[in-house]
Amino acid sequence: MSTKIASYMTWHHDKRVDDGLLRHPADSKAWKTFDKIHESFSLETRNVRLGLATDGFNPFGNMSLSYSIWPVVLVPYNLPPWMCMKQPNFMLSLLIPGQKGPGNDIDVYLQPLVDELKQLWEVGVTTFDSFRKQNFNMRAAILWTINDFPAYRNFSGWNTMGALACPSCHDETHSSYLKSGKSIVLWDIDAFCQINHRWRLQSRLFDGKKETSSSPKQLSRDDVVHQVYNLGGLIFGKGVKRKRDESTNWLKKSIFFELPYWRTLLLRHNLDAMHIEKNVCDSVIGTLMNINGKTKDNFRSRLDLKAIGIREELHPIPHGEKVLLPSACYTLSTDEKRVFCEFLTEVKFPDGYSSNIAKKVNLKDRKISGLKSHDCHILLETLLPMAIDGLLPKNVSAPLIELTGEAMIAGLVQYRWMYPIERYLHTLKNYVRNRAHLEGSIAEGYVADECLTFCSRYLHGIETRFNRVERNWDGDHLQPYEGLPIFFQTGHAVGRGGIVSRQLSREEWMQAHQYVLKNCDEVHRFIE
Repeated sequence: MSTKIASYMTWHHDKRVDDGLLRHPADSKAWKTFDKIHESFSLETRNVRLGLATDGFNPFGNMSLSYSIWPVVLVPYNLPPWMCMKQPNFMLSLLIPGQKGPGNDIDVYLQPLVDELKQLWEVGVTTFDSFRKQNFNMRAAILWTINDFPAYRNFSGWNTMGALACPSCHDETHSSYLKSGKSIVLWDIDAFCQINHRWRLQSRLFDGKKETSSSPKQLSRDDVVHQVYNLGGLIFGKGVKRKRDESTNWLKKSIFFELPYWRTLLLRHNLDAMHIEKNVCDSVIGTLMNINGKTKDNFRSRLDLKAIGIREELHPIPHGEKVLLPSACYTLSTDEKRVFCEFLTEVKFPDGYSSNIAKKVNLKDRKISGLKSHDCHILLETLLPMAIDGLLPKNVSAPLIELTGEAMIAGLVQYRWMYPIERYLHTLKNYVRNRAHLEGSIAEGYVADECLTFCSRYLHGIETRFNRVERNWDGDHLQPYEGLPIFFQTGHAVGRGGIVSRQLSREEWMQAHQYVLKNCDEVHRFIE
């Protein structure tokens, strides 16, 4: 570790501003509670806080081939916000080979890593601090795991399929099976509203009943420990499985409970905002635009409404040999679809803020397709609230805008979602050169990249990945300039057209004249 990186490992304690705002995981309640419980660990500011992330990916370009490699990545949170989620600081601790995903057998592969983490917590390892020029006993702890919802099941042991799939509502989940839609639906979503909210009394908007109960209380850390304590041992492998206890929704006791501090964590496993946003956005856009195959408002869902006895205005209407589906208030008309699509094609973003969403919009057919996960993030966070304002009734647009998360416990979501991890998986995928030895190619590529990163941090006077100028850099412009500073421009023309001169209109000339008078310091003394 270079001297500069070693100095940054105590940034969370030495240079972080503690003013109550959330900027870094160290500002979160989970971090501060951990420090209070384990004071001996927090006294040494160089002890490392880690996040553990994993996901499977197919190393082949041909997705018809079934193969799944699962890297296990450690993310150091001691570093400043602009460094801790960068790929050069990720540590590839484990590489689980294919052909199939490990499933619940992932505990077998994680056992060596957990043993090392236990040693790092209980004993520590003697480490040389290149910044302070001294040895110290370094310890480390896992704060939480980062994974998508299917991997949440394998890591936590909670069954994320079926009637009690929601880990936040647990056994207080109110659900039922829809016969026509052939899916499970969660009821009592209005219970999450405030106790005096008007929606609690509007029974016809939900399941036909007035809501009087409070929202489900999340399981505390002690509740989880109590529930998983008496679980029987899990039989690993693909052989005969033991019959699961139907009285609980837990499949197993997570292997991470072998870590002495794991039971004291406020948030052990994160719900990944990246995949949740993607799924929610696809459903919302598909329903608004009434896209076949993606809309949640279809013939089967209308039959379920009729079977339940709610929303009579949306029940299917027989019309001869056909069945008519009344238009819903949350579905855009043809003209509204055109306005919505035109808005998405005309919106402009700062450089690097988003991909070109206009390419995903088909104005002729008034459809949106091919949205990536980050496109969905931009749509839900920035564009959708503005785009639907005025197109949909307030009782439809308001619930779409109000989205919540786990930020009060664990801090900002950008330190706990899968975006940087998925980008890192793409990097690992590019390491594959020999398709007969996939895991070996990735391991060799990772070691080579580690060597290059190590050299880049020590070599000076040459261009490396850490001092390379950005693509929008316009130079220093140190040449002397004679004239008013307001006319000194940095930058260069972009695009194929280059610089094109034209005559200013009278209105443009007046605007430029007013700008100079109001923004040029040399003119102020004449105005005064």
